Amino acid sequence: MTTKLPKQSPSWRRKLRRFLYGIPKSLLIGIVVIGILVYVFVQQFDSGGAKTTSKDDTTTTSETKKKELPKGKPTYTTYLPSGKTIDDYGGWTRISPVKNDPVYAYVDKIGKVTIRVSQQRIPKAFEGDVENKVQKLADDFLATQKITVEDLTVHVGRSASGVESIIFVIDDTLLNITTDGEVSDNSLIKYIKSLR
Repeated sequence: MTTKLPKQSPSWRRKLRRFLYGIPKSLLIGIVVIGILVYVFVQQFDSGGAKTTSKDDTTTTSETKKKELPKGKPTYTTYLPSGKTIDDYGGWTRISPVKNDPVYAYVDKIGKVTIRVSQQRIPKAFEGDVENKVQKLADDFLATQKITVEDLTVHVGRSASGVESIIFVIDDTLLNITTDGEVSDNSLIKYIKSLR
């Protein structure tokens, strides 16, 4: 006489594998890259500034030099607030790894809230379906609120702490604004309209 054992449920590894295989690889890569970039960028600018001084206020520590991100100049179309140049922000900072497609950023303020604005050429994986890919990216960042600014669809996500992620596209450039605190919709719209 044989007895049938109850069928075991798939292990957590198998469940995770099935879930990951259901997501397009290009989207996973994009999410991981953007997540790393945001983390590196936040770490760079939340460290209290790039210069740590000694007693005589003139020396920079070697540890700070290691953390400095390289400056550069994007080879794609970028956008700044009207009347400003990138020199007003200390130049473009490359926040993406050298081996990856370039992503450049600058730091600004909306009112008293510090923001980080990163820009990159639309990823190749988005070509042909930009609107849906940006929507998926926004969903992954929990940017579920949509604001229309002129002819742009702007995806906004707000955390309980007030930090916001704003994702949108202007022509062939993907922009991501990350705030250190809550910014009103009107102030955000005004800032986005100023980008030229």
